[in-house]
Amino acid sequence: MKRFVSIGASVVLLAGGLGLAVAPSAAAAGGDAWFQTPMPSAEMWGPIAYGDGNFVALASESDATAFSPDGISWYAGGNATTVEDRFSGSLAYGGGRFVAVAENSTATMWSDDGGRTWNAGGPAPTADDWSFIAYGNGRFVAVPSEGGNDANTVSMWSVDGTVWTAAPLPPTSDGMSEYDSIAFGNGVFVAVGDSAISSPDGTQWQSTDPLGIERFADVIAFGNGRFVAGAAFSSQTAWSIDGQTWQPGGSVFIPSLTFGSGRFVGFSTENNSSLWSTDGVVWNQGGTLPDDGGFNLAFGEEVFVYSEGENSLSSQMTYSQAVGQPDVISVVGTLNDGQPINWVNGGTYYAPFGSRINFQASSPSGGVINGPFAVEGQCVVSGQTLLVNFAPGQTCALSVDAAGGNGFLPSSQQVKYNVVATLGNQLPLLAPRASGKMGSDQVVHLQTANRHGTNAGQPIKWKITQGNEKSCVLAKGKGKAVNVQLKSRGTCTVVGTAPADSAGNWQPMKVKRTYKIT
Repeated sequence: MKRFVSIGASVVLLAGGLGLAVAPSAAAAGGDAWFQTPMPSAEMWGPIAYGDGNFVALASESDATAFSPDGISWYAGGNATTVEDRFSGSLAYGGGRFVAVAENSTATMWSDDGGRTWNAGGPAPTADDWSFIAYGNGRFVAVPSEGGNDANTVSMWSVDGTVWTAAPLPPTSDGMSEYDSIAFGNGVFVAVGDSAISSPDGTQWQSTDPLGIERFADVIAFGNGRFVAGAAFSSQTAWSIDGQTWQPGGSVFIPSLTFGSGRFVGFSTENNSSLWSTDGVVWNQGGTLPDDGGFNLAFGEEVFVYSEGENSLSSQMTYSQAVGQPDVISVVGTLNDGQPINWVNGGTYYAPFGSRINFQASSPSGGVINGPFAVEGQCVVSGQTLLVNFAPGQTCALSVDAAGGNGFLPSSQQVKYNVVATLGNQLPLLAPRASGKMGSDQVVHLQTANRHGTNAGQPIKWKITQGNEKSCVLAKGKGKAVNVQLKSRGTCTVVGTAPADSAGNWQPMKVKRTYKIT
């Protein structure tokens, strides 16, 4: 079962049609329903992080720690290396190691075994309020929040948490820098607070363009190729691809935020519920929270987890487990106006050269469906139609995905379907009347001056194979028109043949009609 957690086969298709059912993504969504699970002890549970198959949580006013393989079952971890209320700071994972920094302290610590044991790290260069840390580009980077002892003029970085180096922050008008969150993505660290700064490695920082968030930003997260920032006391949010230039996002109050399983998830300060968005622009209401929510929010093992906070004792952790039905996309394709059939996920299908496959897509969520679109090969997709105009033997791969919603999980993983072209089926441009009984003195039009030959452009040679001149004869008309004249009682069989094309795309054609003349 996929969860969110927070802390606080080949099928021949030569005729008929094509249908496909897209399986849900292996990555599920979360945030729609929240549940509580017991912790090994009642603590003021603070920072939480995920890495290498484990969640790790730290208490803010004791040496207690905890770990969990899934965000639901929690176990006591090793004792923290100091007991002053310093690890209400921040925790991050990277390079095979969890590293924690502290508030108003130089204390740091690290663990290489998923929180089972802890070691003292190198001292921070100043006793600032080290409340936020992130990992990227092979290093940990921490920024200060309010209340620092050195006016919050430096950040710090470390490759492994044992040696820390100070790095100057950009000057501000009041000489004090305050940052409330940091994230890494697209090759840069971005920290936000009363201003926003970015750096590729945490050694040299530059101010970014204004976020457009009134007062200050409280949170930032990276996912789906973009940064998203928001605030607890402002409904303005912002998003950015490079962390430098920002665009306005959707209007929500959001004091906590993380990213996982294709969506940003946070908490609303307005209605005691979670919020989620795939892009930071359109926000959706999630499930009702069992408590007041929390500022410490993490994602891993397809689970979001949060702790209620650092201001009261709690023996519970809260997690979100996806409980809705998967958003199964039904894409029905019809080959040359034939009858549709189900297309098994991941299957390979064979369709004749020159054919077309018309698609109709739907899902129980009613959400946006993307596709079908080409992902490999010489696919030509026009709207909802695939044109099989690639050479026989060649493969075209298609995909579809869906955003989910309304309690359904998104199919954020693209699913691939293979179409292999076979020799095309030549057909007369004018289909002769079907075999059966006909009266004497009637005429059957085999081709006309305007509609003659095959759909491959090949000429058709017509011949009577049963019947004599008394019963039926071929008669040429204007231009390339050919008819069969039915004269007297008897049986008349006419056959039309066309050769394969020189390019090897079309197979030879043979058409046969038998008329019983009455």
